[in-house]
Amino acid sequence: MSFGWAEIFPVETIEHLNGLAANHNFPELLHILTILEQDLITALKSLHEKNDQISKDIGELKRQQKLIQIGENNEKKIEQLVQTITQRFPEIFSDVANLIKFVSRLQEEVLQSSHLHGSGLNLSSKIQDILSKLQQVRSELISNALIVKKQPEPVLIKGEPFETEVCLLFTAKVPSAQVRCRIIPEQDVKSALVSNTVHPQFDHIVHNDNSFDNKEREPDENDGALASRHDQENEQRLVSFKIYEQLDSIEDNNIRPLAEEWDATMTTEHKWVILYEIVDSADLRELIGCDDSVWTISLPIALIPDSNQLLDAHGAIVWDRAFGSQEEVEWSELSELLRRLFANLIRSNERPLERPLNGSDLEYLRNKLNSGTDSCSYTLFAKTEVHGPDGNKFSFWNYFISVCKVIRRTLLNYWNRGLIMGFISVEESECKLGQWTEPAFLLRFSDETPGSLDFVCSRKSSNGLELETECIQLKEEKTLADAVRDSDKMQNIQYFCYKGCGLRNKQEILDLDSNKEALINSPVEKRNGDTQINPVTVIDGAIYDKDFQIE
Repeated sequence: MSFGWAEIFPVETIEHLNGLAANHNFPELLHILTILEQDLITALKSLHEKNDQISKDIGELKRQQKLIQIGENNEKKIEQLVQTITQRFPEIFSDVANLIKFVSRLQEEVLQSSHLHGSGLNLSSKIQDILSKLQQVRSELISNALIVKKQPEPVLIKGEPFETEVCLLFTAKVPSAQVRCRIIPEQDVKSALVSNTVHPQFDHIVHNDNSFDNKEREPDENDGALASRHDQENEQRLVSFKIYEQLDSIEDNNIRPLAEEWDATMTTEHKWVILYEIVDSADLRELIGCDDSVWTISLPIALIPDSNQLLDAHGAIVWDRAFGSQEEVEWSELSELLRRLFANLIRSNERPLERPLNGSDLEYLRNKLNSGTDSCSYTLFAKTEVHGPDGNKFSFWNYFISVCKVIRRTLLNYWNRGLIMGFISVEESECKLGQWTEPAFLLRFSDETPGSLDFVCSRKSSNGLELETECIQLKEEKTLADAVRDSDKMQNIQYFCYKGCGLRNKQEILDLDSNKEALINSPVEKRNGDTQINPVTVIDGAIYDKDFQIE
C-alpha cells in the first residue's frame, strides 16, 4: 500500500495482538491499540483527501467533455485526466479495501479481548467509527468506478450508428463483467436502477468477451458489434467497453410528438442520457467487497427522428453544455459563449482567430436577442422566432449559426481582413455611408435571410446621395468578388466602407478573387490526392448539412 501502510499495518500486527491477549498483557495491548488508532486516523484522512481528488478529477473530466462539445480544443486535457484517473483510482481503492480488511480484523480482536474495560471499550468504539468511515470512502469510490471515456454524440438520429466507450477502473480483472446500456430520461435513472425496466429507445448488454485482450481492433461497423477490451497500458488491466450500435427507433413513453416537442424540454425536465451499468455478478461483489451498484451516465443527449431537427437540437445541446439546467443566464455569460462558439466555428486551423467578435459585434447580437434586460433565457436564445422585415421567421440560434456558416464557407479571408462590416444595423450603415461624399457600399449580414449578405450602397442622384440595399446569397461556387463584379449596383461604385470605418477601393475585394479556390474551399484540405472535409471542433460528430461540419 502507499505511504508505507503495508509496514504500518502488517498482518503480523494482528498476530502480535493475539499473543498479547493470550498472555493477558493488557497494558501493552491497550498501548499498541492506541497507537494503531492514531495511525488509522492519519491513514483515513489521507484516503479522504485522495478520494476527494479523484472526485474532483472526474468532475473536471465531465466539464472538459462538455467544453469540447462547444468549441474548446482540449483533447490533450481530456487524455491527461483519463490517464491520471485510471492510474490513481486502482491504487486508492486497493488501499481502502486492504485497510478495511485490517480494521475489521482489528475490531474483532478488540471485541474478543473481554478484559479490556473503560478506555479499551472506548477505543473499540473509535475503531468501529474508523471502519464505518472507510466503508463510506469505499462506497464513494465505487460510485466513481465507471467513467465515460468517450461521450456519445450529443444528438442521436434514428437509424444512424453511435459510438461510446466506458472504462471500469478496478485493476483486477472481472471475467464475467458485462455493461448494460440504456437510453432513458435523466430523471428516470434511479428508478431504472431499481426496477430493471427495459427501455424501447435502446437497451443492450455488452459482454466482456476479451476481444481486445491481445490486440486492438475497431468495432465492426457492418454488424454493429458491441465489444470490450482490456487496457494494458501501464500494465493495468482496466476493462473498457467500446459500444458501436445503431439507434433503431425513437419512441416516447409519454406518447408525445417527439419531433415537435423534444427540444422545448431538452434543457429542463426531459433530458435523455445513456445509463451504463455493470451487471451484478459474484466476481464483481468479491472484487468490491460489497453489494453496491457500479454505474454512470453520459452527458445529456438529444434524440431526434431525422436530420431536420439537427439545428434546433444543437441549440439545446450548446445551452445545456454551457449552462446546464439554468433557464436564464447573465448576458456576460452568454456573450462569452457566443465569442467562443464563433471563434471555433469559423477558424480553419489551430491558430487563434484573426478577427474574433468584438464589443460592438456582441452588442449587435444582444440587440438581436431583444432581451430588454441584462439576462437572457434559453427560450430567447433558441426558441423565440425573430421576424425579418420581409416576414421570414427564424430563431436567434438559427441566425447566428447561419452567419458562422457563410463566413467559414466563402467569407473567411474577407472577414479576417475587415472587408466586411458584418454585424451592423441598417441605421448605422446609413450613418456611416452618409459621412462620405463619394458613392460607396458596405457589407452587412442580412436581417431578412440568415446567412446572406446585404450590399448597402450610396449612389448619386439629383437629390444627392441615396441609399439602396441588395441582398445576396453566396453559393459555394460564387465568391464575394464574383458578387461584387456581377452586381449592376456596384458597377459605378469604386469604394467600400471597411471595418476600420474608412473607405477602400473595391479592387481590394476583387483582387482576392485570384485566390478563389482557397476561398471557396476554406474548410477543405487535400490529403493523399483526396479532397476531405476538414471539420471545425465544436460539437462532436454532428453536421447541420453536408457542407458544414460541426465536430
